[in-house]
Amino acid sequence: MTNTKRNKSYFNKTKRKSKQNVSQLCWKYLQQQKIKIVFGISGGTILNIMEYIPKSIQWINVGNELTNGYLAQSYGQYTNNVGILFTINGPGITTALSAVKNAVQESNPLLLITGHNRGASKNDFQSFNFVNKLNAITEHIFVVNNPKKIVTTFDKAFQIAKHKNTGVIISISTSIQKEIPSSISKPKYKLKKDDVSSIMEVLQNKLSNKNTILVLGKGNYRDIQKVKEFITRNQIPYVTTWKGRCIIDGGINCGRIGTLGNHSANYALYKATHVLIVGNLSGGLTNKTLFYRNKFSSGILKNKKYICSLSIDKDHIEKENTQFFIVQNIESILQKLTIHIPLEWKQIVTGANNVLYKPLPRTSMLEEYCYASSQVYNSLNQNINVTTDVGNNCCAIGKYFDIKPTNSWHSPTTWASIGISIANAYGMYLANKNPIWAFSGDGGALFSSNIILYLLHLHEQSIHIPMTIFIFKDDYYSALTTRYMLNKSIPKSPRKNHPYFIKTTQVEGIQLDTIIPKQIKKEFSDVPEYYNYLKKNPISKTLRFIFLNIPNYYESNVYEINYNDVYENNMKTNNFPAILDSKMTLNSEND
Repeated sequence: MTNTKRNKSYFNKTKRKSKQNVSQLCWKYLQQQKIKIVFGISGGTILNIMEYIPKSIQWINVGNELTNGYLAQSYGQYTNNVGILFTINGPGITTALSAVKNAVQESNPLLLITGHNRGASKNDFQSFNFVNKLNAITEHIFVVNNPKKIVTTFDKAFQIAKHKNTGVIISISTSIQKEIPSSISKPKYKLKKDDVSSIMEVLQNKLSNKNTILVLGKGNYRDIQKVKEFITRNQIPYVTTWKGRCIIDGGINCGRIGTLGNHSANYALYKATHVLIVGNLSGGLTNKTLFYRNKFSSGILKNKKYICSLSIDKDHIEKENTQFFIVQNIESILQKLTIHIPLEWKQIVTGANNVLYKPLPRTSMLEEYCYASSQVYNSLNQNINVTTDVGNNCCAIGKYFDIKPTNSWHSPTTWASIGISIANAYGMYLANKNPIWAFSGDGGALFSSNIILYLLHLHEQSIHIPMTIFIFKDDYYSALTTRYMLNKSIPKSPRKNHPYFIKTTQVEGIQLDTIIPKQIKKEFSDVPEYYNYLKKNPISKTLRFIFLNIPNYYESNVYEINYNDVYENNMKTNNFPAILDSKMTLNSEND
């Protein structure tokens, strides 16, 4: 439905039902946008709104606003719609702020709906005047004090969240939530039309008959099939990023770029002279991001003759670009775009793939567990969602997993709080009902305790979710040894008297594994034993927990490619044996 038709249709329907109050109009709008589930906690400034929730919309609350916010945006992402989060003002919205920032940074569609008391002072109960104070969280904040403007403002907030894939906040005055507007301003938000023909002409002229490579980022695609068709039809060599990882049958897949990627992908991108970046990136293709540096991408977008980006958001465009286009629908351009790729270039990358496209070596026990998991995953012919948490488990799982189905991988890069994996997994399940593997560290699992309890409750009620939660458990909670990173010294063996070392036995801990019922829990301390079990039992029809024990904290390390001048020179001179023999290093040694 076009914007004009959508606006007129909605305006006519609401006009005929003029006795609806502001809260009812909000729900009517969400129903028209095909929202089936909303998330959050009722009370306070949104109590009047939640009173009118229709029977056709399910309301889910897993315990707090932060986790509900992660759930909402992953659900919105994988339904190609918007995740809806309800919070009260004050402590509700402040608890949810990290989720909103996550939506902005990771390009997830989230609309946070809250309320406010007009004229409240800063000392009033649960009051927080956040307008003009949260610009660092999101630039999209809307306040509704006039009941006549509820539909116009609500529509703008929703459409920005959906089409810009970002976090948006809208607050509705409590004084108008039950008011029946005397008239309603119709929606005015219009999407800018893409200049498809002009963009196609530029790309065809610039990229044809060149050593061109496609960098596939997170595209927020409306129709991923059209992206696949573009790759297979043009036989264009492509690499994936941390976010855009997937394997597309029929294309020339060179692997994932980055120091936690594949040598073949780094080589292909290094040798390419022309680059087309499709979708949003992660970690930065340059050294633009200080924390990740080369980890999630190679930092080798230099000395290229032409670099062009197609993105839905200007904030995710890399500064190295020669040219970029901000578009509403990436697929509308790709489905008709033809780029002629020289046979010689195809042969170069295919030959390199045959030698270099191999899994990176495993050094630590954590890496062995993750590699074993990836081998089982690769052997399956089923669509399984995979999520990771923040920390070493994120890097180690990401180091080995190639995702065959598209839109089945969710992993944080530039934001996210510890404990996000299980929330994202449940959100993805609600969106597509596929089996899930959710990987988390022991610390992340503790942060996820509220949603774990929620899932356990569903299990006790015989509401079965095919989710396997993998929890890496070591003797030392990694957050307590983080200061080694700051001093560029992660020891390879225990140090009893190191000034920056804290044993977990000195800190009272929560033994999460004692809370999980025995009948849905497995525990392993041996990688081959774990591999054999998972190979025989890859998918659980119900909730399942697998604890993977790691006896020493230094066995939780993740080793990556040392992307330095020597490595670059080996790619320049086609020294494949030296590339494969590159020393794997710890992150701290590169920083």
